[in-house]
Amino acid sequence: MPSDSSLLLPPATSVPSAIAILHDHDWLIRLDPELDSYMLSLPDASIAGIQIAEKEKSHGSIKTYKVIDNMSGIPKSLYDVKVNIEIQITDVIEGVDFLVHAPLGVVQRAKWRIVNDVGEQGAWQLSIETEITCLRLLMGIVRGKGETNVPMMGKAFTERLKKESDGLNGVED
Repeated sequence: MPSDSSLLLPPATSVPSAIAILHDHDWLIRLDPELDSYMLSLPDASIAGIQIAEKEKSHGSIKTYKVIDNMSGIPKSLYDVKVNIEIQITDVIEGVDFLVHAPLGVVQRAKWRIVNDVGEQGAWQLSIETEITCLRLLMGIVRGKGETNVPMMGKAFTERLKKESDGLNGVED
């Protein structure tokens, strides 16, 4: 099921700085409130074909990470609390793409882009497009996690942007 959201960026936003933040994979992964650990890994052979197809469309590199989340919200009858997830992150000119493979057939694709919103007098915004496929039984859990985490991640993104912008302009806390 597709889902879109956007977040207006501060007026003094430097577009190259905003994109550089999105290309900071370590920072992005650490935004996950349920993160236990992660490491750079080789892609799973079952999704290597998808990775090659995605790389042909991208302008950057694709990196694959093995992430372990502590998902206490998942009923133990469905799956263990520690969930192994594979995340492919592709840097593109205007942002970043995610391809997430989780247990029980959960697949999530997301595109985070820095775009100019003509309707807001040329203001810049972070646009997030997400598509999730999974069993109907799991959709509420997966969608709920996204609906909770995306606003928190957006807030952290704008706070980092503001902090970097203030640093460039000589303003200190």
